[in-house]
Amino acid sequence: MKKRKFRDYQEKFIQDLQDPDMAIMYLNEALLDKDSRIFLLALKNIYEAQGEEMTMLARKKDLISSEESTNKIAKKILMK
Repeated sequence: MKKRKFRDYQEKFIQDLQDPDMAIMYLNEALLDKDSRIFLLALKNIYEAQGEEMTMLARKKDLISSEESTNKIAKKILMK
């Protein structure tokens, strides 16, 4: 009998978020939550699905310097 290979949930989820329609629906649902951290997590997952990291995106957009951490990115975004 052939052994079944299971995929990691996050791996499958990130693959699903590569579909622009799925990513838009996911982000819209995250916006409905009162906790802004949910939106940031959704944004992080979408960027990961697109092959980006939040830190790299923030550096490209001059939101942070190379020394700052992802936590500082989130704080800056939330304060705007």
